[in-house]
Amino acid sequence: MVNAMDLNVGRIVDAMKGAGLWDNTLLIFSTDNGGWPDQGGNNDPYKGGKFTLWEGGTKGVAFVHGNMLVETGYTNNEMIHAVDWFPTIVAAAGGNTDDIEDMDGINQLDTILKGVETKRTEFVYNIDETVDPDGDTAPQGAIRVGNWKLIEGYVGDDEDGNPNIGEWLFDLEADPYEDNNLATTQPDKLEEMKEKLRQYKNDGKMVHAIFPDIDPNSLPILDENDGAWSPGWCTAIVNGDKKPSARLAHERVLDSLELHASAKAAHERVLDSLELQAFSKAGSLTSHQ
Repeated sequence: MVNAMDLNVGRIVDAMKGAGLWDNTLLIFSTDNGGWPDQGGNNDPYKGGKFTLWEGGTKGVAFVHGNMLVETGYTNNEMIHAVDWFPTIVAAAGGNTDDIEDMDGINQLDTILKGVETKRTEFVYNIDETVDPDGDTAPQGAIRVGNWKLIEGYVGDDEDGNPNIGEWLFDLEADPYEDNNLATTQPDKLEEMKEKLRQYKNDGKMVHAIFPDIDPNSLPILDENDGAWSPGWCTAIVNGDKKPSARLAHERVLDSLELHASAKAAHERVLDSLELQAFSKAGSLTSHQ
């Protein structure tokens, strides 16, 4: 996958330069969460990973490239949240979002282009009222205000497989790896952070999680899904055949690769010989690069 992305992002950059568009472009690469240790991810020295509220699961990395940057070649450690991308990108394109009510995102364009101090001082990591380990209701939530971070509720199972439920308070400036829980030694700060999180829960603006019933039409055992999970609408008609997006994506990526004919044929033979679902075939393409 990395090879394919490197190749095709390079194509896009070259095409934009050739079209005279690069001087007015920002290239943004950003993660949406930390790595998943069960699938080979490694977030050391941070604790946790994807699906957790620890810094290893929530502290993202990104880079921005382009001639619009004023300050370059440095690491920006200012507080920026994922929701800030929308107003920031709009601002980079010459627009503004000032007339949009109740927007969570903050325009961080000056922070990114010039390295100036962020306008953000706090954010909510997550509020999940539906976590229910082993039948015991145990909601979870986390918030950061300045350097302080609060995690409350369920954070996963302990080494014995029992639900780990409690309160954790960290000073991330002094303890970025969340080794020293200050919940018992800083009771005033703990209550202050809990009240701040309660305010977000009760402000009437929070969007609650929705978990609809499973649609049996999405099952991969159905012939029309070609062995892939499908929401039912993610299909395409190719030469009169209805194909799920996973198989279609595999075929399009395979066709786009600048491979020697024999290498391309080898890819096709390997994929066709594997007794895998179409979705797995789509993922196996880059694993053989």
